[in-house]
Amino acid sequence: DVVALAQYGVDYAVASLGTSTTAEQFQLLLRSAKEVICCYDGDRAGTEAAWRALETALPLLKPGDRVRFMFLPQAEDPDSMVRKIGKEAFEQLMDSAITLPEFLFDTLATKFGTDKGNLAKQAFGLIEKIQDTVLQNLLLENLAHKLGMNSSDDMKKKLGFTVKQPKPTATAGLKGRGTPLRLAVALLVQHPELGMGLPPQPALNHLQMPGIDLLPLLLNLTREQRLNSAQLLEQFRESPHSATLNKLAQWDHQVADENLAEKFKQTLVWLNNQYIEQRYQELSLKQTHTKEEKMQLQKLISVMKGLN
Repeated sequence: DVVALAQYGVDYAVASLGTSTTAEQFQLLLRSAKEVICCYDGDRAGTEAAWRALETALPLLKPGDRVRFMFLPQAEDPDSMVRKIGKEAFEQLMDSAITLPEFLFDTLATKFGTDKGNLAKQAFGLIEKIQDTVLQNLLLENLAHKLGMNSSDDMKKKLGFTVKQPKPTATAGLKGRGTPLRLAVALLVQHPELGMGLPPQPALNHLQMPGIDLLPLLLNLTREQRLNSAQLLEQFRESPHSATLNKLAQWDHQVADENLAEKFKQTLVWLNNQYIEQRYQELSLKQTHTKEEKMQLQKLISVMKGLN
């Protein structure tokens, strides 16, 4: 299948070589692409394989990750389909692939029908596995809507369910050598002049990411006053962030002096893009939209196509 797709110009496809998609394969895919589209035959076996892939993917999803599912007509596979309709039409099919939440709820609705109790129980069990609190909360609200309840809190109270949500610490989002947030904060602490004259970054105030609240504070402090690293750290001497900032002030980020400004700009662009993707995900899960939300959704779709 992959060879045929490549021959017809779809040269970004991979295959799991006839086995179920493993967690390791999903992790590699999500590190390599902004969006993963899982393609399956449209028969029962294909649907079951897609469901296993969904269960594998759920605990691995991070903010900004997107997984969709594409089902081919009966008796077709990617090889036969691309030969029959060509690259352009095949990619149009990809554009219509359903989102992970759609596939999750549609499958449970087919399985349980009007048995809302069992549907909710199964959905809760799956949603509980999600580490991305943004997606987890959106799915809970979506489930509440489908069950005809006012909110996820109302649903949990009426059904007696408790969903264990991850509880990150205030600076959990800064952990890990390679995270853009950690790098942005470290660069700004070590070189406060990077923040001078920067325009406001309103998206950072709405981005749902552990530890993100620290960066706007630093940007606001450095935007209009020239501080050195010691003066900036002094501003946080009594703050809960003090220990983290002192560590990052000594961290060897391995960015050359001539690349500091460009690298800092890249981290801000990445973080703003994360907000765009989160807002798109939030709007796309809603059942109904106001006129303003419809316009925003269309704009976000255009922006996100430019990011891919």
